Amino acid sequence: MNSVLVQGYSRLRQRLYHSFLFNRRPLNLYFTMFEEIFLSLFTESCEYFFREWEILPERELAYLSKHYDLNRVDRVVVVGAGAIPYTAISVSRKLDKPVYAIEKNVLAYLASLRLLHRLGIDRIKVVKGLGQHFRDYDNSLVIITLHTLSKQLVLERVTGSDKNNRIVVVRQPSAQNVREFESACLDGLKYEVIEHNQGVFSFVISNQSAAL
Repeated sequence: MNSVLVQGYSRLRQRLYHSFLFNRRPLNLYFTMFEEIFLSLFTESCEYFFREWEILPERELAYLSKHYDLNRVDRVVVVGAGAIPYTAISVSRKLDKPVYAIEKNVLAYLASLRLLHRLGIDRIKVVKGLGQHFRDYDNSLVIITLHTLSKQLVLERVTGSDKNNRIVVVRQPSAQNVREFESACLDGLKYEVIEHNQGVFSFVISNQSAAL
């Protein structure tokens, strides 16, 4: 897949997504999942996809590094990693921590394994399963991605104990979804919000002090 086709597809995708799919869940979820599985077959398209979306984890890590002590976390867990696990890849390049990429869909799971092998990345452990069933969240930086459907269940699992030293980042699309998410999932939790240019919001929830 040459660069002209990749760039043409990217422009078409942005128009389709923002004009029709952005607030239509779960339609946009299935579109993104199958899109990533298809694009993961082509290294050049993966690199273009990665460059387009890596701004999210980069801005999140910049914010966290400024306000929190990332040396106190033992691992990074990405829930809903996808067939192109760009968040896990970006984090693994910037933090010297074990990275776990959790993906429940078997096709996306297999596609991410093939892609990481093809790229020669061995610092990321891909785990097939549901985020709320993962056992090792203590002392972790947890990133719950945009299209994870079980955000509330994962949050309940991660924040269930005040004893674990954790930082949680939860991505949400659009201001309307942000308001719904705040009222449904964040009652009683302290959090900050990062707003991204793509119309995506990241909630940061932690039992660490936000002042370094």
